[in-house]
Amino acid sequence: MSADLFAENGPDRFWRPLIQVSASDWDSAVRRAAAELPPACRPADGRAATLLALTLGEGQFGPRHWRLDPAKRLYYVVKPMLPRALTRHARRVYGTRRRPADQLGWPVEEAYVRFQRAVVSHLLDTIGADTLPFIDFWPEGRPYAFVLTHDIETAEGQAHVLAVADLDAGYGFRSSFNFVPERYRVDHGLVVELKARGFEVGVHGLKHDGRDFATEAEFRKRVARINHHLRELGAAGFRAPLTLRHPEWMQALEVEYDSSFFDTDPYEPIAGGTMSIWPFQLGRFIELPYTLAQDYTLASVLGEETPRLWLEKVDFIRTNRGLALLNTHPDYLRSPATWRIYSEFLNVMSERRDHYHALPRDVAGWWRARAQSKTLDELPGGAAGAVGRPTETAWNRSVESQDRHEQSAGFKVRPMDLRDIREVVELHRTALPDWFVAAAGRRFLEMFYDEALKLGEIAYVALQDGVVAGFVMGSVSPHTFSRSLLRSRGVDLLLAGVVAAVGSPRSWARVGATALKPFLHEAKRQSPAATMMFIAVAPWTESAGIGRRLVATFITEARRRGACRIMLTTRRFDNERANRFYRRLGFRIVAERRRLDHEWVSDYQLDLVGDLPVQLGNLHDRALSG
Repeated sequence: MSADLFAENGPDRFWRPLIQVSASDWDSAVRRAAAELPPACRPADGRAATLLALTLGEGQFGPRHWRLDPAKRLYYVVKPMLPRALTRHARRVYGTRRRPADQLGWPVEEAYVRFQRAVVSHLLDTIGADTLPFIDFWPEGRPYAFVLTHDIETAEGQAHVLAVADLDAGYGFRSSFNFVPERYRVDHGLVVELKARGFEVGVHGLKHDGRDFATEAEFRKRVARINHHLRELGAAGFRAPLTLRHPEWMQALEVEYDSSFFDTDPYEPIAGGTMSIWPFQLGRFIELPYTLAQDYTLASVLGEETPRLWLEKVDFIRTNRGLALLNTHPDYLRSPATWRIYSEFLNVMSERRDHYHALPRDVAGWWRARAQSKTLDELPGGAAGAVGRPTETAWNRSVESQDRHEQSAGFKVRPMDLRDIREVVELHRTALPDWFVAAAGRRFLEMFYDEALKLGEIAYVALQDGVVAGFVMGSVSPHTFSRSLLRSRGVDLLLAGVVAAVGSPRSWARVGATALKPFLHEAKRQSPAATMMFIAVAPWTESAGIGRRLVATFITEARRRGACRIMLTTRRFDNERANRFYRRLGFRIVAERRRLDHEWVSDYQLDLVGDLPVQLGNLHDRALSG
C-alpha cells in the first residue's frame, strides 16, 4: 500500500499552526511521540508518511488485512439463510475474540489521540514555547462535529426512510441516506424529496452482495457502475457494504468523501480501524470515519437497551475535539427497541447545543478547506485555538478555544431508585464484565439491584446530562443481604449460575462459592465493616471525579449506619488502574488470595476511625452537607 495516500495528514497539516514551525522540528516531535502508538505502528524509517500508512492506512494489521479469509467468505454466502439469533451470536463472539488480536481498544481507542497530544508536547519542548496557536478543528471553535448517516440495505428499509427523516428533523437534525442502487429499485421521488428537505443522499455499494471487493478485477468492473449511480443521484459520498474496503482500489471512486472506515470496530468483517476520531485525507477524497458503534451492533449484538455507549463515546470525542459520526439503518430502525434507543440518543443530542452539526458533504468540505488554509482570514468561520502540554486525564483543559462553547458538564449524586435499574444494569455489564453476577445475565442483575433497593442497602447513582454515569452499591450486612437474596431469588440465582457457568466452565467454582458463602462460619470481627460490592463509572467521564465522589458518598452513609471500616475486593492482575485508584484514596491491601476459580484477588480495607485521607476528606465533607 502506498504511503502517499496518507502523506497529507502529517501533524503539521492536522494542527494547522498559526506560527512558523520547521519541518525538522515536526519530524523530531513525530519520532518521539511514536512511542504512544502500538509497536506495529512505529516505523523503522521514522518517517511520518510511513507512520500514517500504518495507523490511518491500517498497515499495522499486515498486507492481507483487506481480504476476507475463506471462512468469512463462506459465512457471508450462507448468512441470508441463517437465523438472526445465530448471526447475532456469531458477531458477538467474533468481536470479542478479535479485539485483543487487533490490539485496539473498543469502543474507544486512545492511542492515536495520545500520539497527537505527545507530538504537541514534544514540539513545545523543542521550540521553547508554552502553547501552540492553531486553526481550531471546527467552525466557530465548536468542540466537536456531529454527523448522522443511514445505510438503506433493502426495499423494506427504503419504505421506512421518511419515518427516519421525520424523526431526525423533529429533533432539528439533517442526515445522509445511502442507497444500494442495484439491489432494489431506488425511489427517485424519495431522493428528490429528501434533497428538498435539506437531507443528503449517497451510494452504499452496488448490490450489497459482498462482492464489490472480492478481487481487484471485480472492483474495477463494478466501480464504473457505482460512479454512474453517484452521478445519477447527484451524490458526493460513498460507504461500502459490510465496510469491506481497500484504500488503493477506492481511488477510482468519483466522490468527495468516503465513510467506509472507522476508528475502531471489532465486530465488522474486516475488523481493526484507523484509530482516528478525526477526518483525514485519503488520496483524492476525504475520509469521514464513523466513530460510534453501528445500531445493529449496539442493539442486536450487544443487547444494549439505552444510548449510553453512544453518549459515552460522544463525551470522549468532545473532550478530544473529534468527529462523532453515527451510522444507522432504516432497516433495523423498524425494530421498536432500536427505534427507542435512537430516539433517546437524538433527544439528548438535541439538548447539547455545543456541537457543529452538518451533513457529511459539508463536514468533508470544511476539513478540506481548513487543510488548505494558512491563516484565519482564508477560512470563513475559522477560529483560533491554543494547545499546551496536555495532561494525561483531561486534554480538553489544555485546548483553549476562544469561543464560548468550551464548557464542562457537571454531575450530581443521589440515592439509586427503581427507575435507575435498567441503566445501572447496562453500565454494570459493560464496566464489570468479569464478575459472576455480570456473567449471570441482565435479568439476574435486575433482580439483584431490585432486591438491594427493597432491603435498603447502600446504593447511589451519579447522573450526568440525565444519564447514569456511575453507581456504587454495598452493604453493612453483606451476609444478611446474600441470605435474603438466596431465599427470595434462589431458583433464579441457580438458573443464572448455570447460564454463566456454561459460558465459562471456570465459573462453576464461583457459583458454588457465591451460594455457600452466606452460610459459612464468619470469623468474629473487632468492629463492624461495610462491604463496597460494586462501583462503576462510565469510562469516558472518569476525569470528572465521579468515582471519588461515589466512594465518599458511600463512606458517609456507611458511617451513618455504624460502620468503622470499608472492605472491597478487586482483581489483583491486569487491573492496575482500579488498584491504583483505591490506593490513592487511602485503601490498603489486607490480603491477597486465590479464589476457587484460581484467579488472584486483593482485599482492601479503609479504616473510618479518625480523619479520612486527604484525598477523600473534602469530598466527604461535601457529601455530609448534601
